[in-house]
Amino acid sequence: VLQRALKEGHELANHSFNHVHMPELSEEEIVKEYTDCQTLIRDALGVDMYYFRPPFGKADDRMFRLIPAPFILCSAGTRDGSRNGPDAEFRIRHLLSKAYDGGIALMHCYEGNTETVKALETILPALKSQGYKIVNLTQLYQYSGVPIPVPTEGVFYRDNKPIE
Repeated sequence: VLQRALKEGHELANHSFNHVHMPELSEEEIVKEYTDCQTLIRDALGVDMYYFRPPFGKADDRMFRLIPAPFILCSAGTRDGSRNGPDAEFRIRHLLSKAYDGGIALMHCYEGNTETVKALETILPALKSQGYKIVNLTQLYQYSGVPIPVPTEGVFYRDNKPIE
């Protein structure tokens, strides 16, 4: 799946190895969560992931200091992170109502998540018909004229804008 994603022009970002609440970890565990994920993808696919999306959108000063990557948050999610998430119709309505230029949508891909797949069959054509272009993170910054984020202590990037 990840090889196909790369071939199609998608970009992979680090999200930790075990998807844990990282602010609750020791500094050594924080580093391990990040580096184990980086190593796994590098060994399997030969690519290094540039961006980091902290699990649950939570980070602390230690994480900013220890993780050498821009921290990225999304503007809209479809609440599809669990097997008991909402149906495709909710996901469609929710995401389309939150879409805006420069926005990043959060949707999950995992075995059995058929509602997100169904929702995407409607969401992608609808966004394109409204003039949106579907791009990866690096392209988002390039197309919007915003410099690609650099690892900066204490800064999150939501969509294509820094927030502190």
